[in-house]
Amino acid sequence: MAEEILGVDFDIHGGGADLIFPHHENEIAQTEAARHKPLARIWMHNGMVRLEGEKMAKSVGNIRLLHDALDAVGRDTLVMYFVSGHYRQPLVYTEDALADARGSVERVRDFGRRLAPDGDVPPEAADYEERFYAALADDFNTPAARAVMFDWITEANRRIDAGERIGRGPLPEMLRVLGLENLLEADEKPDDDALKLLDERESAREAKDFATADARRDELAARGWIVRDTADGPQLVRRR
Repeated sequence: MAEEILGVDFDIHGGGADLIFPHHENEIAQTEAARHKPLARIWMHNGMVRLEGEKMAKSVGNIRLLHDALDAVGRDTLVMYFVSGHYRQPLVYTEDALADARGSVERVRDFGRRLAPDGDVPPEAADYEERFYAALADDFNTPAARAVMFDWITEANRRIDAGERIGRGPLPEMLRVLGLENLLEADEKPDDDALKLLDERESAREAKDFATADARRDELAARGWIVRDTADGPQLVRRR
């Protein structure tokens, strides 16, 4: 199939680590014997996704279908989860791992909301950018690159807290490389009904009617909005 679609001597052949021997070695031997050319220049083998420590396998019946995972946690959380592990190592699929990925997604989104379009980019940002790409150049080490990105977010947040106006700097390109560039997209604006519920919540809080305030917060949550209380007042953020 690969030869029919790509010819021989194509760039990258991928597959699971369990296929190195004998499946892929057999492919190499057959192609080189019959065509006198290598099938692929680079062979990349990924670690297995494990469910609570066991390898996911159709024969075992412990699989999670991609569309089910997407429906459960969303595209961004799933991508963040995948890049948290090195492609050659096993990756454990657990609720804790997904919750961590979801929190990381929200951390990036929150940081993006704090950035100033016309803000400055400190010279130190270039050091983080260099470390980010150095990690990717080292056998596509996405966990190390991801860690550098969050190091930069921590540093930039510290500067923002100190009163600096920080621009986007290297963050958009870092996210693009990881397949997460949409995390910096502008938030959806709340409709009039959501804003009315928010006003009612704030009025109830001022009146110390916390039962009503909590009820309005829950109504907003049912509509897909999260209330974030900030120094500039409450904000509605779309739940993703």
